[in-house]
Amino acid sequence: MSKSILLYCATDNEIYDVLMSSKQRISSAVVLELAKDRGIFYSYKDAREELINSLSLLTHDYHDLNIILDQREHAGRAEKLTSITLNAVLTLDDIKEVAKEYIAESPTDEKVSSHAKGTDQYNVNVKYSEIDYSKTRLVQRTPKEAGIEFHVEGNKTIVRLPANAKAKEIVGKLKDKLDGKKKTDIPTDLIEIGEFTTAAAKTEFFTSLISKLNGFKLDNVTSVKVEPIKKESDEDELDLEDDQNKGSALYP
Repeated sequence: MSKSILLYCATDNEIYDVLMSSKQRISSAVVLELAKDRGIFYSYKDAREELINSLSLLTHDYHDLNIILDQREHAGRAEKLTSITLNAVLTLDDIKEVAKEYIAESPTDEKVSSHAKGTDQYNVNVKYSEIDYSKTRLVQRTPKEAGIEFHVEGNKTIVRLPANAKAKEIVGKLKDKLDGKKKTDIPTDLIEIGEFTTAAAKTEFFTSLISKLNGFKLDNVTSVKVEPIKKESDEDELDLEDDQNKGSALYP
C-alpha cells in the first residue's frame, strides 16, 4: 500500500506570518522582488509590514508558496556525525534483511530506502519530518534526512550516523532487529562528549587523546587566522521572537 502524500493549504494570515518572521532573509527588497515576479510593482518607500500585508493577500498556489518557503530557508551548518561500533560478526545480508523489515514497518511520514555500496558497506537512508510547534504554522514541519552507513570490518561493524536523536532512534531499532537475528545482545562501543559543556574541557580532552597516539609527536598550533562571523543563533532568536509576537496577535 503506497503512503499518502501530506497536503496542506495556506491562509493569508499564515503567509503573512512566514514573511514577517524572517527579517534577515526576507527584507523589504526581497518582498519587492517577490511582487515584481508576479508583475506587481510596489513603492520602495512603503514600510516592510505594509508590503508583506499586500503580498500576503494575493492568491498563492503551490509554486508561489514554495518560492516563499525557499526564500526563508538558509543553508545551515552541516550536521555533525557520530559512530557506533557493533562488536559482532555481521554480513551485508544480515543488515539488508533487518533494513527491509524496518522499511516494511516504517511510519507513514518516513520514506526509507537502502542499498549496498561495494562489498563491505550497506546504507540506509531515511527521509522524515521534524516538527517545531514554536514556529509559525507553515514552517513547523521541516524535511530532514538521515543517512546511516554500516561498514563491515571483520568481527565488527562501524555504524556512521548523524548525531541527533532521530538517527540514534533508527539505529537503535535496527540494532534490536540484529539482536533478535543473532539471538544475543550485540555489545556496542559509543563515544560521546556531551558531558563536556565548555570549550576548555573539550580542548583538554582532545589534546589528551591525541597526545597518547603511539608513534606520533604533538606539535602546537603555529599559525592562526581569525575572521569575525555573524552568529546564526542571533538570527534564529530574532526569527523566533517574531514568530511568537505575530502568532499571539493573529491567533489569540
